[in-house]
Amino acid sequence: MTLRDLFRLDLGRQQYRVILYLAEGEATLEELCQALEVSKAQGYAAVSPLVRRGLIEKEGGRYRLVFALELPQAPSEEKPKRAGGKKPKPESPVAALAQAHPHLKGLLHFAGQTLPKVAQPLAAKAPGVLVGAALAARKYGRGQEGSVLVSWLPDIKAWVETWGAEAVEGALTEATKKADKPFPYARKLLLARPEEAPEVPEEELGYF
Repeated sequence: MTLRDLFRLDLGRQQYRVILYLAEGEATLEELCQALEVSKAQGYAAVSPLVRRGLIEKEGGRYRLVFALELPQAPSEEKPKRAGGKKPKPESPVAALAQAHPHLKGLLHFAGQTLPKVAQPLAAKAPGVLVGAALAARKYGRGQEGSVLVSWLPDIKAWVETWGAEAVEGALTEATKKADKPFPYARKLLLARPEEAPEVPEEELGYF
Protein backbone atom coordinates (compact mmCIF):
# COMPACT_ATOMS: atom_id res chain seq x y z
CA MET A 1 0.00 0.00 0.00
CA THR A 2 1.27 3.46 -0.84
CA LEU A 3 0.60 6.71 1.03
CA ARG A 4 -1.79 7.71 -1.73
CA ASP A 5 -3.80 4.52 -1.08
CA LEU A 6 -3.70 5.30 2.63
CA PHE A 7 -5.15 8.78 2.13
CA ARG A 8 -8.15 7.28 0.32
CA LEU A 9 -9.14 5.40 3.50
CA ASP A 10 -10.35 8.64 5.11
CA LEU A 11 -8.63 8.05 8.46
CA GLY A 12 -8.51 10.38 11.41
CA ARG A 13 -5.33 12.28 12.21
CA GLN A 14 -4.35 10.05 15.13
CA GLN A 15 -5.11 6.89 13.14
CA TYR A 16 -2.85 8.15 10.37
CA ARG A 17 -0.10 8.78 12.92
CA VAL A 18 -0.54 5.25 14.35
CA ILE A 19 -0.06 3.71 10.91
CA LEU A 20 3.00 5.83 10.16
CA TYR A 21 4.52 4.84 13.49
CA LEU A 22 3.79 1.13 13.01
CA ALA A 23 5.34 1.31 9.55
CA GLU A 24 8.66 1.45 11.43
CA GLY A 25 7.83 -1.73 13.39
CA GLU A 26 5.38 -3.23 15.88
CA ALA A 27 4.64 -1.59 19.24
CA THR A 28 2.59 -1.97 22.41
CA LEU A 29 -0.29 0.36 23.21
CA GLU A 30 1.89 2.07 25.82
CA GLU A 31 4.65 2.66 23.26
CA LEU A 32 2.14 4.06 20.78
CA CYS A 33 0.64 6.41 23.37
CA GLN A 34 4.09 7.62 24.38
CA ALA A 35 5.11 8.24 20.75
CA LEU A 36 1.84 10.02 19.90
CA GLU A 37 1.87 11.86 23.26
CA VAL A 38 -1.72 10.95 24.03
CA SER A 39 -3.46 9.28 26.96
CA LYS A 40 -4.06 5.54 27.00
CA ALA A 41 -7.77 6.11 26.36
CA GLN A 42 -7.03 8.33 23.34
CA GLY A 43 -4.51 5.82 22.01
CA TYR A 44 -6.97 2.97 22.33
CA ALA A 45 -9.65 5.06 20.61
CA ALA A 46 -7.27 5.55 17.65
CA VAL A 47 -6.14 1.92 17.47
CA SER A 48 -9.47 0.12 17.88
CA PRO A 49 -11.07 1.27 14.57
CA LEU A 50 -7.90 0.26 12.71
CA VAL A 51 -8.11 -3.23 14.21
CA ARG A 52 -11.80 -3.51 13.30
CA ARG A 53 -11.04 -2.43 9.71
CA GLY A 54 -8.32 -5.05 9.45
CA LEU A 55 -5.50 -2.54 8.94
CA ILE A 56 -3.56 -3.55 12.02
CA GLU A 57 -3.57 -6.66 14.21
CA LYS A 58 -2.71 -7.39 17.82
CA GLU A 59 -0.68 -10.38 18.94
CA GLY A 60 0.98 -10.89 22.28
CA GLY A 61 0.11 -7.37 23.40
CA ARG A 62 1.81 -5.77 20.38
CA TYR A 63 0.23 -4.08 17.38
CA ARG A 64 1.54 -4.31 13.82
CA LEU A 65 0.42 -3.45 10.30
CA VAL A 66 -1.14 -6.21 8.25
CA PHE A 67 0.19 -4.64 5.04
CA ALA A 68 3.48 -3.20 3.84
CA LEU A 69 3.40 0.60 3.62
CA GLU A 70 5.58 1.98 0.83
CA LEU A 71 7.08 5.27 1.95
CA PRO A 72 8.61 7.53 -0.71
CA GLN A 73 12.38 7.64 -0.71
CA ALA A 74 14.19 10.93 -1.06
CA PRO A 75 16.41 10.94 -4.14
CA SER A 76 20.05 10.29 -3.25
CA GLU A 77 21.30 12.31 -6.19
CA GLU A 78 19.80 14.28 -9.02
CA LYS A 79 19.41 12.62 -12.38
CA PRO A 80 21.25 14.32 -15.24
CA LYS A 81 19.06 16.43 -17.47
CA ARG A 82 18.50 15.18 -20.98
CA ALA A 83 19.48 17.39 -23.85
CA GLY A 84 16.56 18.46 -25.98
CA GLY A 85 13.04 17.10 -25.56
CA LYS A 86 10.68 18.59 -23.01
CA LYS A 87 11.74 21.52 -20.93
CA PRO A 88 12.60 20.56 -17.35
CA LYS A 89 9.94 21.36 -14.77
CA PRO A 90 10.67 24.37 -12.59
CA GLU A 91 12.18 23.50 -9.23
CA SER A 92 9.58 23.13 -6.50
CA PRO A 93 9.77 25.30 -3.36
CA VAL A 94 10.63 22.26 -1.24
CA ALA A 95 13.39 21.19 -3.64
CA ALA A 96 14.88 24.69 -3.58
CA LEU A 97 14.72 24.74 0.22
CA ALA A 98 16.37 21.31 0.38
CA GLN A 99 19.23 22.54 -1.80
CA ALA A 100 19.75 25.45 0.57
CA HIS A 101 19.76 23.12 3.60
CA PRO A 102 21.60 19.95 2.52
CA HIS A 103 21.70 18.57 6.09
CA LEU A 104 17.88 18.43 5.97
CA LYS A 105 17.58 17.45 2.31
CA GLY A 106 16.19 13.94 2.76
CA LEU A 107 13.69 14.99 5.42
CA LEU A 108 12.44 17.99 3.43
CA HIS A 109 12.04 15.90 0.27
CA PHE A 110 10.10 13.32 2.27
CA ALA A 111 7.71 16.00 3.54
CA GLY A 112 7.30 17.43 0.04
CA GLN A 113 6.51 14.05 -1.47
CA THR A 114 4.25 12.86 1.35
CA LEU A 115 2.20 16.03 1.97
CA PRO A 116 2.83 18.28 -1.05
CA LYS A 117 -0.30 20.39 -0.50
CA VAL A 118 0.99 21.36 2.94
CA ALA A 119 4.78 21.29 2.57
CA GLN A 120 5.07 23.13 -0.76
CA PRO A 121 3.08 26.23 0.31
CA LEU A 122 5.02 26.35 3.59
CA ALA A 123 8.32 26.15 1.70
CA ALA A 124 7.20 29.00 -0.56
CA LYS A 125 5.62 31.36 1.97
CA ALA A 126 7.22 30.37 5.30
CA PRO A 127 10.48 28.56 4.53
CA GLY A 128 11.88 29.25 8.00
CA VAL A 129 8.91 27.47 9.54
CA LEU A 130 9.42 24.32 7.44
CA VAL A 131 13.14 24.29 8.21
CA GLY A 132 12.37 24.78 11.91
CA ALA A 133 9.87 21.92 11.78
CA ALA A 134 12.43 19.63 10.14
CA LEU A 135 15.01 20.50 12.80
CA ALA A 136 12.42 19.82 15.50
CA ALA A 137 11.59 16.44 13.93
CA ARG A 138 15.27 15.48 14.14
CA LYS A 139 14.91 15.39 17.94
CA TYR A 140 12.67 12.32 17.60
CA GLY A 141 15.44 10.18 16.10
CA ARG A 142 16.16 8.75 12.66
CA GLY A 143 13.51 6.05 12.96
CA GLN A 144 10.64 8.47 13.61
CA GLU A 145 11.63 11.88 12.26
CA GLY A 146 9.87 11.52 8.91
CA SER A 147 6.58 10.19 10.24
CA VAL A 148 6.55 12.71 13.10
CA LEU A 149 7.21 15.62 10.75
CA VAL A 150 4.42 14.81 8.29
CA SER A 151 1.96 14.07 11.09
CA TRP A 152 2.53 17.55 12.60
CA LEU A 153 2.74 19.57 9.37
CA PRO A 154 -1.03 20.17 9.06
CA ASP A 155 -1.02 21.56 12.62
CA ILE A 156 2.01 23.72 11.87
CA LYS A 157 0.28 25.15 8.80
CA ALA A 158 -2.71 26.02 10.99
CA TRP A 159 -0.37 27.66 13.51
CA VAL A 160 1.07 29.89 10.79
CA GLU A 161 -2.43 30.95 9.76
CA THR A 162 -3.28 31.77 13.39
CA TRP A 163 -0.09 33.29 14.83
CA GLY A 164 2.01 34.12 11.77
CA ALA A 165 5.21 32.63 10.40
CA GLU A 166 7.58 34.62 12.60
CA ALA A 167 5.90 33.54 15.84
CA VAL A 168 5.74 29.89 14.78
CA GLU A 169 9.38 29.86 13.67
CA GLY A 170 10.41 31.34 17.00
CA ALA A 171 8.35 28.83 18.97
CA LEU A 172 9.80 25.90 17.03
CA THR A 173 13.35 27.18 17.57
CA GLU A 174 12.86 27.60 21.31
CA ALA A 175 11.06 24.26 21.66
CA THR A 176 13.83 22.43 19.79
CA LYS A 177 16.40 23.82 22.22
CA LYS A 178 14.43 23.04 25.36
CA ALA A 179 12.39 19.87 24.71
CA ASP A 180 13.08 16.31 23.61
CA LYS A 181 9.70 16.35 21.85
CA PRO A 182 9.47 19.90 20.52
CA PHE A 183 6.12 19.98 18.71
CA PRO A 184 3.79 19.81 21.76
CA TYR A 185 6.11 22.26 23.53
CA ALA A 186 5.95 24.68 20.59
CA ARG A 187 2.15 24.48 20.62
CA LYS A 188 2.21 25.25 24.35
CA LEU A 189 4.41 28.29 23.75
CA LEU A 190 2.08 29.59 21.05
CA LEU A 191 -1.05 29.07 23.14
CA ALA A 192 0.59 31.02 25.96
CA ARG A 193 1.18 34.06 23.76
CA PRO A 194 -0.78 37.07 25.03
CA GLU A 195 -3.47 38.35 22.73
CA GLU A 196 -2.47 41.65 21.19
CA ALA A 197 -5.01 44.43 21.45
CA PRO A 198 -6.14 45.65 18.03
CA GLU A 199 -4.86 49.05 17.01
CA VAL A 200 -7.51 51.76 17.02
CA PRO A 201 -7.13 54.63 14.54
CA GLU A 202 -6.43 57.90 16.32
CA GLU A 203 -9.48 59.59 14.85
CA GLU A 204 -11.71 56.96 16.49
CA LEU A 205 -10.35 57.69 19.97
CA GLY A 206 -12.58 59.92 22.03
CA TYR A 207 -11.06 62.80 23.95
CA PHE A 208 -12.78 64.40 26.91
